[in-house]
Amino acid sequence: MNDAAPSPFAEQTLPPWRRAVLKVGSSLLAADGGGLTPRFALGLAQFVSANLVAGREVVIVSSGAVAAG
Repeated sequence: MNDAAPSPFAEQTLPPWRRAVLKVGSSLLAADGGGLTPRFALGLAQFVSANLVAGREVVIVSSGAVAAG
C-alpha cells in the first residue's frame, strides 16, 4: 500500500480549453509565511509559459500579494 499523498500538481487529462482562470491563495504563494514560495512559483510559471506557447490564455487571480511581501 502506498501512503504517499498524491501531488496537487500531478498531470491530469483535461478537455480542450483556450482560457483558464487560476485562483491562487495566500497559503500556496507564501506557505511558510516568509514570502513567496520559490518551488510553487516556478511550477506555476512553467505551467503558464507552456500554455502560452500552446496558444492558450492563462489568468492568475490571487489574494497573495500581501503575504508574498
